[in-house]
Amino acid sequence: MPKSSTPTYFDAIGNLLELNGIIDKHILLSCSDLAGNITYITQAYLDFTGYAREDVVGKNHSIFKHPNIDQEQIATLWKTIKADKTYVGELQNKNKAGITHWIKVTIEPLFNAEGKKIGYCAVREDISDRKSLEAWSKTDVVTELYNRRYFNEIFESVFLHAKEKQATIGFLLFDIDYFDAYNLFYTYQRGDVLLFKIANMLRDIPCDKKNYLFRLGGGEFGILIEDITEAELEAYVKNLQRLIAELKIEHATSKISEYVTVSIGATSVSLKNGRYTLHDIYNIADQNLFLAKQSGRNALKLSTHLTKSSELAEIDITTQLPTRVILNADLAALQEDAMLILLFINDFSHYHEHYGNDFIDNLLVQKAKILRQFFAHESITIYRLNVNEFAILVKDKVKFDFYFSILIHSVLTSRVCCDLETKENVNIAISYTAGVAYGKDQILRKANHALQNAFLSTKNYAVFEESQIQNNLKIDKIKNLNTYQKALENDNIIPYFQPLVDAKTEQIVKYEALARIIDNKGNIVPPYLFLDVAREDKTFENFTRQLLQKIFLIASKNDIKVSINLTYQNIISEELVAYIKNRLEKYGGAKITFEIIESEEILDYKLVNRFISEVKSYGCKIAIDDFGSGYSNFTNLIKLDIDYIKIDGSIIEKLHLDNNVETMARSLIRFAKETGIKTIAEFVSSKEIAQKVKELEIDLLQGYYFGEPLPPEGYSLSV
Repeated sequence: MPKSSTPTYFDAIGNLLELNGIIDKHILLSCSDLAGNITYITQAYLDFTGYAREDVVGKNHSIFKHPNIDQEQIATLWKTIKADKTYVGELQNKNKAGITHWIKVTIEPLFNAEGKKIGYCAVREDISDRKSLEAWSKTDVVTELYNRRYFNEIFESVFLHAKEKQATIGFLLFDIDYFDAYNLFYTYQRGDVLLFKIANMLRDIPCDKKNYLFRLGGGEFGILIEDITEAELEAYVKNLQRLIAELKIEHATSKISEYVTVSIGATSVSLKNGRYTLHDIYNIADQNLFLAKQSGRNALKLSTHLTKSSELAEIDITTQLPTRVILNADLAALQEDAMLILLFINDFSHYHEHYGNDFIDNLLVQKAKILRQFFAHESITIYRLNVNEFAILVKDKVKFDFYFSILIHSVLTSRVCCDLETKENVNIAISYTAGVAYGKDQILRKANHALQNAFLSTKNYAVFEESQIQNNLKIDKIKNLNTYQKALENDNIIPYFQPLVDAKTEQIVKYEALARIIDNKGNIVPPYLFLDVAREDKTFENFTRQLLQKIFLIASKNDIKVSINLTYQNIISEELVAYIKNRLEKYGGAKITFEIIESEEILDYKLVNRFISEVKSYGCKIAIDDFGSGYSNFTNLIKLDIDYIKIDGSIIEKLHLDNNVETMARSLIRFAKETGIKTIAEFVSSKEIAQKVKELEIDLLQGYYFGEPLPPEGYSLSV
């Protein structure tokens, strides 16, 4: 066992600390020699880590180190304390059982009576709960990857670090092909399962570079990799494509495969010359993703290094046309409506592969020349956006119809390139596909949308209009709104009830009241088909009143407790709050729990607290619903006088499948117990989930395993 250079001094420290029982029992403290070998440790730190004293004394502090710890941080730590300075930082460690925890550590050098440095003393604070809650704010709840909010933060940090080192960044975006159609066909729950499977697959891709994984929204993911070459990035992406193919996830509504596929746009960027910004990197990957989709999906588009690309220069070298940089500036400066045409050269990759670079350069020069002839007007600018795409911006409204006619009857019908020599010495036909949009707001996005619609149609052009899916959604929305309004008029708003059971006894302790409506055919309409349109309608407060009246009446006729959902919009309505207080005056509040839906809509927590105080004066309880669903303004929520936290179902469903989710849930449950708040698990749909939440000592359980939502008579309740 290694010994300190001055063991009597460390013994003295140990004796002093042992005399002070409070420190030994409650402070996470250790001392080490100059090499980091432990010479003294408090019982509190032993209890915290699960080790016995003989397990650690004489061993190096690295015994606590987490395998994923940031090595640069450790290097900074040692550099600081070796310079006789105090180090303060947050470290990820593990206990004897291998469970991860976070500590805030303060390390200072130790000196003997002669002023000679003989070791170090470290005091720690357990910050695991705070780090878990921080992780929620950075993490996508479905995939457990970083979310878009954290993406913006980490992207900037990695970019600045790489710029300082003049290093290379690899960045790729990929999108699940036809993901919206997948959700509509298989349900959004199955869509979440798909996202989770792909996220797990991403974690398993071997990569010896530091990388960050993000879900950016919908079916779109981002991957940021430090210090990776173009060849290494290409190998990484091809591995990704292979692993997704091996998942063999059925996709019946895909237009290109019977299984789920992805389109990928990637770039490897050297920051050595310092010419490019963070936004440049994102834009190139985004453009490559767009090209991958245009080429038929299930494809990869990987750019060259930016030093070889004219993408971000102001003038394209080959055609001498302004580039996307100028187009973006021109669009930002628009004061009035304009017409934007995007022209995509069809079969470009085939020509490039078959005839080579010189032919392609000549083709582009000739096409640029022809476009200048067709669109020769002072109000018009022609741009080259990327390898096979041009843009034409027309600012004179008077000329819109004329140049649209030129596009349809001249540009799109002028196909033969007679001046170009091919190795077969034959003329070839070059065709365009066009997307057209009008306006000044988001006109480029609209033109891109039109171009994609043209690819999916039999026409060689399309003008921006709302897609058929959007039209169908509008039709469905109108139909659902009509159903809702008729139900409201005919008093066909009804409450359903779902039981909440005690986790220990599995006996029903209360019911949650859930809204349903009856349509004109007598069918029960589930809430996801009408609640969103109802909330947008001016009659929503009448809907809430009708539902509340029926819930209060049923609760008064039965010996049951009932939970009622309220939104922030309900709480800020003086009229509705007055109605609630009127009902409480009549029926009392001892049976009622109000579940406030936790979301970023909550702007005024003082107002929410006032509502809570008012209804609690009638004996009501308060729960926070959907906690952990993605927003979780924890700092403000803990200021509220709440009785229950209902953990979001997306977390509960994955407790028995994912250790990270379980760790997050444990932190929340531990905090709730320490503050006297009871916990509720929703979406308990199986025996396995029920067993897991019981192990976590959650207080109340709700879900199909214990009972589905039913009308009052389904649970023998009097109406």
